[in-house]
Amino acid sequence: AQEGQTAQLALLLGTFDALAAACPLSAHTVPGAALRCHGYPTTRCYYELVPSTAAASMPLLIDLHGADSCAASHATTSRHAELTAGEGFIVAWPQAAPQWAGDRASSASDDVEFILQVVSDLTTRLGARVDTRRLYLSGHGSGCAFAQYIIARGAPGLFAACACASAAATSEPLAS
Repeated sequence: AQEGQTAQLALLLGTFDALAAACPLSAHTVPGAALRCHGYPTTRCYYELVPSTAAASMPLLIDLHGADSCAASHATTSRHAELTAGEGFIVAWPQAAPQWAGDRASSASDDVEFILQVVSDLTTRLGARVDTRRLYLSGHGSGCAFAQYIIARGAPGLFAACACASAAATSEPLAS
């Protein structure tokens, strides 16, 4: 039975690797956003969108894609880019490598450290335009699970709140 579970896990991890390979950062753009890449110790990238009407002390939203997506496609589907200027916030879409992993011992990449480096990079470069009391996380699917991990265990106290989405869209109102 354990061999079957190991094979299933290998197939699942291979699927995640294939999804990440199918969405290379160089092949996608996010309109109006800048692509930033740094060594964390391996090269990791994220898109950032700072509204042209950027005022002082704007909230920063770190928005995490799910396992079936990537930073660029999630930026499009989340529609946060459409809201940044009107609502007055900065948004960043980090790219997982190839999936988010909260448990540092089980991951070749330290995703918590990567997210903390994204926050540090943005707050350092943008200075007073980022209100460090209003740092937020959001995510879809595994991005949601990882956002909750960061809030609870990875960096407790750093982020003001976390919002998650992982449901099919419906045109029918939900029962209360």
